[in-house]
Amino acid sequence: MNYKHSLVGERIKIIIEDDGTSNPPELPPGTVIRSLIGTDRGTYFVVRLDHPVRCLRASTEQDWVLFNLTITNRYKGDSLESLTGQPPGKQVTVGIANMLAPISDDESILDFAKVEYFALGRVSKL
Repeated sequence: MNYKHSLVGERIKIIIEDDGTSNPPELPPGTVIRSLIGTDRGTYFVVRLDHPVRCLRASTEQDWVLFNLTITNRYKGDSLESLTGQPPGKQVTVGIANMLAPISDDESILDFAKVEYFALGRVSKL
């Protein structure tokens, strides 16, 4: 049941507000490449950043690389799909997870063991 959401293919900007460090990284723009359904029945979007970002992982105090992220709306009633058809500037608060393992094209359910939630932020369409 892998259906295409209207947000897939959109260029977006993710701003990390809180990642547990004193200086969250600035992320480059990215492209929404697919959607997945979580085991919690929420909709998650996979975002590939324009280039990898090396930063501090707060949970381990070690470096890690952010490149493929998953995002989902933070608040019930918010929808990332509300960004489609809107002019740039509208923002939605999101939870952000880093993908730790590849998710195959035939998977439609997000396996939470393959991602690590690490930040809160905002997303807007470019």
